Amino acid sequence: MRFFSSVSLASGEKKEYNRERIREKRGEAFCMTATEWRQRLCGASCAVIGLGISNRPLVELLLRLGACVTARDRKSEAELGDYALQLRKAGVSRC
Repeated sequence: MRFFSSVSLASGEKKEYNRERIREKRGEAFCMTATEWRQRLCGASCAVIGLGISNRPLVELLLRLGACVTARDRKSEAELGDYALQLRKAGVSRC
């Protein structure tokens, strides 16, 4: 069975890619479905550098998908305040 993905280019042209051929050339992790990506994250160790406003949704997503999250920020736990407590309760380790 062949899986094709089509991509719309800025020019309006559609281009089809054979996912299996891409996997052969570039490796398994380069071309995967969203379901495969979520399954791969379950139980994986992930590091998040910076706990600012833009990375908070990322940390929540990784936790929902079952990843083991380690986080690092320039601010101390005291400076992060309640958010640091929330992370600790959710199982996020801090390095």
